[in-house]
Amino acid sequence: VSNIFCNPYTMEDLVQNPERIRKMAEIFSERMKLPKEKILKYAVVHAALSACWNILEKNDPAHRLKVAALALSQITEI
Repeated sequence: VSNIFCNPYTMEDLVQNPERIRKMAEIFSERMKLPKEKILKYAVVHAALSACWNILEKNDPAHRLKVAALALSQITEI
C-alpha cells in the first residue's frame, strides 16, 4: 500500500496533492482496518527509502521526498 502514495511516478501534480494523500490514507485505513496514522507512517518510510534508492542510482529524489513530507504533514494533523 505504501508504494501507491508515490505513484504514478510521472504524474507529480496528482501524486503530490495533499488532499489525495489524505483521502487515500482514509480509504486504506477503512478497508484494511488499520489506523490512518499507521498507513501514513508506512507511506513516509517507503517514500524516504525510495528517495535513498534514487540517490544511490544518481536520480533526483525530490519527488519521493516531497511525498514523504506531505504524508508526514498529514500525520501531524491527526
